[in-house]
Amino acid sequence: MRRIKTSALNTDETVLNPLYHPNGELIHTPGERISGAHLYLLQRLGIDEVVELVGEKEIQRFIFLAEHESVSIASIKLDESLSSDIYDENGKIILRKGHKFDLEQKDSLYKKGFTDVYRPKPAEEQSISAVRQYREAVAALNELESEAQNITIDLSNIKEFQNVRNKLTQEFVEKQIERMNLHVAPSGKTLRGHINSHINPMHARTDVYKLAHSSVVLNTVKEINNIFKSISQGKSVRGEIIQNVSREIIKCIVRDKDFLLNVANMRAADDYLLSHSVRVAVLATAISTSMGYNPEQVLEIAYGAFLHDIGMLKVPRVILERNRKLSSEERMEIEKHPLYGVTLLQHIMTFPQSTPFIAYQSHERSDGTGYPSRRSTQLIHDYAKIVAIADIYDALISERPYRPALIPYKAMEEIIFLANKKRVDPLVVKAFLNSTSLFPIGSWVEITDGRKGKVIATSAGENTRPVVCILYNHEGKPVSMPERMDLRKYPELKVKKAIDGKGMDVSLTDGF
Repeated sequence: MRRIKTSALNTDETVLNPLYHPNGELIHTPGERISGAHLYLLQRLGIDEVVELVGEKEIQRFIFLAEHESVSIASIKLDESLSSDIYDENGKIILRKGHKFDLEQKDSLYKKGFTDVYRPKPAEEQSISAVRQYREAVAALNELESEAQNITIDLSNIKEFQNVRNKLTQEFVEKQIERMNLHVAPSGKTLRGHINSHINPMHARTDVYKLAHSSVVLNTVKEINNIFKSISQGKSVRGEIIQNVSREIIKCIVRDKDFLLNVANMRAADDYLLSHSVRVAVLATAISTSMGYNPEQVLEIAYGAFLHDIGMLKVPRVILERNRKLSSEERMEIEKHPLYGVTLLQHIMTFPQSTPFIAYQSHERSDGTGYPSRRSTQLIHDYAKIVAIADIYDALISERPYRPALIPYKAMEEIIFLANKKRVDPLVVKAFLNSTSLFPIGSWVEITDGRKGKVIATSAGENTRPVVCILYNHEGKPVSMPERMDLRKYPELKVKKAIDGKGMDVSLTDGF
């Protein structure tokens, strides 16, 4: 028997021996794989220790001791009926439930060498509930796996930079821009065809389902945080880690795109770069899927999106935290971060060929007004154009020290304005609208009858008439029963206006 802190469990390894909760409930069976999302769930549910057991006898002994407590014979009341069976230390019943315990039996037990016996422990409902929730959440994650099992991502199709890690400089990338074809059209079997469009959120998304899917995003935040810390300390990072989190995001897009887009609005306290990078990766994955890219192409885009702002690690924090408009010198320092990002990629052992272009060009603009090199349309990598839209949108809806956040609708209006001015790629913006609507997933709206709710899904071809979950009535009071309304089916109703949901007394996942 070995007690293990859940924080010490190795992720992405197969369980060799059964793992139990200290209360005797089975947590993992041999052959199951513990992922980072599983580890997050264990800790979230307060399961901070598991017990590894070997052999049937050890398992039986452990379960017996976990489910029973030792009591002294002297503590058992005389001349009262036993409320439960009484056992010896080997689990053998020595007195039956309902039997009246008298002095003669007490003396008999003493003569046989007994001083203590065992009886069932009172049920520990809290820990039992935690284990049950965990197993249900694991089942939900397994369902996520099964939904994506038909999606194959052939890593051999992803071209990687070979033997150039120590050569990654601005000059090197600039030469590659001049000589390479930066246009990457969707090819092969699109990922878009795998998207599950049959989720009925009012029934399919239980609390456990929401917990399980949220755990994927929160574990991704943890993994990316570890990567950023390693890179900032000059340590090497395995590219497989970024591949794995990119795959997990793709699975979530396939299983339940709308819920993922909503959950991605979670923000890590006091770490804008971390939260921003994860949200941009989620948005870029949704956009590229909507554009018809194949699974390998989407994985490349997600991979680069996670690292698109990595150069910010080298920008002085005092500049990033300024609560005023930046000076021209400070702005110039910010605009160096794509250059820093290219050199920091040297700490990653392997990465797709497109990654340096995404890190270097996601702040370029189609009209040549971006940075660091003022490149325009044909000399900007298509993947960087996708990440740029996700980056702009998330920056606009994020509160910064020097300005308040825009509500999502206003941010989308700004993106459309930039597309009309040809500053960003209109085709990418169109795909963004198709994936999240003019009133983005998770945002709040008021409809024309005065009721308020969250946008929980898009309506194909109807960017102004999304699916809304009504959470407040026309008097501004919470409704007793949320109502899901596809505004396409209610011609008499439409979105009256987008509103700020900060004052609403609901959680991030309410309504979904």
